[in-house]
Amino acid sequence: MNFYGAQYDPDVIREIVAIELRAHGLNMAVMRPKSLPQTWALLARGAFGTKPAVVKALGDSIAEKAGVEAASVHQTRAGLVIVLAKPAELRRTMDTAELLRAVLASKARLGRLAVPVGLSILGEPVLLDLADPVSPHAAILGATGSGKSELARWLLYWLAYRNGPSVRLLAYSPKPDYADLYGCASMAHPPVQSPGEALRVLAWLVSELDSRMGAGESEPAIVAMFDEGPTLLAVAPDADGMLDRIASAGRAVGIHLLLGTQQAAKEAGSSAMANMPARLVGRVSSGTLAYVTSGKSGTEADKLLGRGDFYLVRHDAVRLQAPLLSAAEWERLPYLLESNELDLPEIMTIMQQPQRRGGSGWNASEVDIDQVR
Repeated sequence: MNFYGAQYDPDVIREIVAIELRAHGLNMAVMRPKSLPQTWALLARGAFGTKPAVVKALGDSIAEKAGVEAASVHQTRAGLVIVLAKPAELRRTMDTAELLRAVLASKARLGRLAVPVGLSILGEPVLLDLADPVSPHAAILGATGSGKSELARWLLYWLAYRNGPSVRLLAYSPKPDYADLYGCASMAHPPVQSPGEALRVLAWLVSELDSRMGAGESEPAIVAMFDEGPTLLAVAPDADGMLDRIASAGRAVGIHLLLGTQQAAKEAGSSAMANMPARLVGRVSSGTLAYVTSGKSGTEADKLLGRGDFYLVRHDAVRLQAPLLSAAEWERLPYLLESNELDLPEIMTIMQQPQRRGGSGWNASEVDIDQVR
């Protein structure tokens, strides 16, 4: 029940928003709200001379009058969209079937590395294509409860389901987030949880990158997910140089990096973040972190609702709702009786070969073996 004692009726919501806009001298046509999993979205069109910045500044005022937790205004190709947070009891997660129906309805042609990461506030599928030179790598950022790990699981699931072993996957997380991928035919190596093992996987990736550059090869495509970057770097600092090397040179040889962390501040993330042209940004704890994490002003990522409410930030910022995988869906992936395993270099071998950072070796440092055992 909202501030006016009425149920959250779509027509009542539309009228409240229209009245508040008129109260500030804005004559705008407000459409009936579209119901999304966690929000209502109202398309608003103004007369010539209406300044979007003026409407955006009214977000808090609109939220107060509508009796909702938060409101934000987004500029889209269809016009200004006013997004109102639903009360907690009306919010729901979005399953993959709802997203896939929208993908089919859009008749979009998806490349093998194109992942539908969610539905936009216009109800349209949002694609992240790692084969696109604009977004060959991506960072997944957000505080606890944002849905960061679930989104990372969806990215790997889609790539495995869509491509099978023709795209090779690697995954690291200190938590058992990717245990469902153990034995999957797409995994080049079992998911790892140990920082020491992750360092060995990174060393193999750098060796593979150098080998491909020498031979001029780029197949098969490799997608590597390294979650909780700061945890890895705290134990294995030399991982930073390897991540940076892969991010700066991997695209040309078919190696793509997904990097997960809670924020993109320099002291909390990898230097590879500078080579992450695409960012999936979930809820953060403050307006300052919203700017640092997204790399853009005005995203208001601190007002996101969590549970899969994200921005895809590239040259623009698109708000989306990511799907939640069910346990049964993992059974649809092709699995092997024996999991694939790479011949990973030993830690001592890595110590004897200083790692390059960003394609140069001026600041390479040796690995402290005691830290990664």
